[in-house]
Amino acid sequence: MTISDERIYKLLREYITGGLAAVFHRENIAGKTRINELTYDEKQNKVISYDNENVTTHVFALDGNSLYPSSYSSVKNENIPYTDHRIYMAGRSRFYSEKPYVKKNCIDQRQDIFVAKVKGYFPKSEYNNLLPLPPIFRNIEIENKKEAIGECMYSQAQKNSLRMTKKDRKLTTLLDTNGQFMAFNNYYILLLIDLGFNITDYKAIAVFEKKGHMSLSLGR
Repeated sequence: MTISDERIYKLLREYITGGLAAVFHRENIAGKTRINELTYDEKQNKVISYDNENVTTHVFALDGNSLYPSSYSSVKNENIPYTDHRIYMAGRSRFYSEKPYVKKNCIDQRQDIFVAKVKGYFPKSEYNNLLPLPPIFRNIEIENKKEAIGECMYSQAQKNSLRMTKKDRKLTTLLDTNGQFMAFNNYYILLLIDLGFNITDYKAIAVFEKKGHMSLSLGR
């Protein structure tokens, strides 16, 4: 990828963090542990955790990194709803814009390879569909308040004499952009929109050429 515009470099560099990992500790015993679910109660404005009637039998995980070459191969697949049913790698930069109509048009047309910086949120009516895996992954700064980290984590921290006055950066899964502008590539933001994401403000967009040479090496 060739970047000739410093504004594009800064837009991309801000969200290159690397080395992120989220670790969830949970004991699952086959045939004994019940499946845990989260549900949003709009009247109480609370997320409630409960065990349903289903019991754990197997635990599996999928390594997304191992799928990267095939995912961005630009091989046509009818299951891909964007950019002519292909996922392209980004080539050289075409242009950068902060004009509202340009940003909105690029997103609405669903054909360009781009990175857009936006604010937005999922409506509460979608929470119960998204709580199993909130789709906005971000490394953000969090205040160690009870309202932010929950009563359970807050009380555990106090019992172990951990400092609760400082802010920490955490890899977090979100249902909104936390009141901030956040950058997403075209495939990411279009998926969010299809899941019900509402964009409330646009800041900038960088558009790139489509690179489809990988499909040639695969003979597709």
